[in-house]
Amino acid sequence: MSVFQLPWKLCEELDGLCARFWWGQVGNERKIYWKSWDKLTLSKKDGGMGFRDLRAFNLAMLAKQGWRLLNDTTSLVYQCFKARYFPRTSVLEASESPNCSFVWRSLVAALPILRLGHCWRLGDGLSINVYRDRWIPEYPTNKPFLSVRDDEEEVWVSRLINQDLHVWRRDFIMAHFNREEGEAICNIPLSRRQVSDSIFWKHNKDGIFTVKSAYKVAKAHLRKVDWTESSSGSGGSRVWAAIWKLWIPNKIKVFGWRDVWHDSVRALQKCGTGQFDFVALLEYLLDRLDRTEVELWLVQAWLIWNQRNRVVHGGKLMELGCLNRRASELLEEFQQSQIPPPQDVYKLNYDAAVFEDSASSGFGAVIRNYTGEVMAAMTVKGLVVQGSDMAELLACRKVLEFAIDASFTVLVVEGDSVNATRWIALGTENQLAIGHVVGDIRHLAGALEWTSVSCTKRNGNRVAHELARFAQKVNVDLFWMEEVPSVAIEYVNIDASLI
Repeated sequence: MSVFQLPWKLCEELDGLCARFWWGQVGNERKIYWKSWDKLTLSKKDGGMGFRDLRAFNLAMLAKQGWRLLNDTTSLVYQCFKARYFPRTSVLEASESPNCSFVWRSLVAALPILRLGHCWRLGDGLSINVYRDRWIPEYPTNKPFLSVRDDEEEVWVSRLINQDLHVWRRDFIMAHFNREEGEAICNIPLSRRQVSDSIFWKHNKDGIFTVKSAYKVAKAHLRKVDWTESSSGSGGSRVWAAIWKLWIPNKIKVFGWRDVWHDSVRALQKCGTGQFDFVALLEYLLDRLDRTEVELWLVQAWLIWNQRNRVVHGGKLMELGCLNRRASELLEEFQQSQIPPPQDVYKLNYDAAVFEDSASSGFGAVIRNYTGEVMAAMTVKGLVVQGSDMAELLACRKVLEFAIDASFTVLVVEGDSVNATRWIALGTENQLAIGHVVGDIRHLAGALEWTSVSCTKRNGNRVAHELARFAQKVNVDLFWMEEVPSVAIEYVNIDASLI
């Protein structure tokens, strides 16, 4: 399945076997199919059961092999395929040839998935064609819209970069692209080191190819729907998410899922709160009850349904009080709890703020000792950035440069962005478009005697947060040594109590 493309007819037969098993069909007996198989293969948050569509899963597995060819050009398999099927192009531009092997034909069937899912991470720009490759992460098509003349076809991104200063040639870019494209290009952060271009997978937060994310792209591709719109699914997504997150037995979740689907097209009878269907009723309850009460309500509904079936088939009617007690007993089995910890030496807290009205950003940081005394602080104004994660990473890079210049060599680095902290702390190479910024941060951290990166709550990061926001009011970088910035003095004591 990961090497050969399965015939569609075989996939349909296997899907049919799974559907019959799910609905409890034995032999030739007839069972009610409450929903079509296409609906069951939707993700749970879209109202499905998350079953695998074998055709899409097969393409995702094949795409994994194609991704290996993209990233390991030294392998014997890659060299054989290149010599035979794409000697003058890349894997992404390859096509099926008349006498190709079944293995290559299978891999070519998965190439649309790779074309939809890949994007270039910019390094020196020597390997990326401006108009042909996907290289602009925060742009609808990931490449310029405009077509070009034949004599401009081989334009490389390196031409748009000042290689000595590692900055964009903004005037040149704005003169050759429309305003939206030019701004999108100039907003891509460049590494301050000489790094090569590389490809990352844009449908995963870590930039790493996974069969799970490729499956979603394949499913959207098979439906001929744009991937960015494929998560809309059916209505009531809030209800679906709530049902699957409840701490109740799985069979009761399935009961709730089936009732929401079945009753979403039927009006409720004798509903005194004015809800038209089961979806509206659940939304009404979610707004007015806490999670435990909703769980208890759904367990009670399931027990009432079972009691009804028991009576219909000749069983005895139980007292309502017994049903309530039984519902409470079931819930007690699913109660869980968690506990956290942290603390240490010089602590560097940083934060970033994005100012959309002034098309800029701000970075703030404060360094304190173990008693909470401020040793250094900074406020820096930055360029406009795309997204909070990028802003946090750029802020971290800037504050580490500041800390090294200020001769701090033993640091606990704290920010309030979960994603940024996780990317920095991971030992593996980050494959995202901003992965080179993560690499810069790790490079800077490696220059310190000892460092640790962790995430803190927003309430424990107020000084850095206020310093980042203060950058909107200044036009120069501000630095303080062994002094509390007046703009954040009221939050220093609050933060110190949380260190």
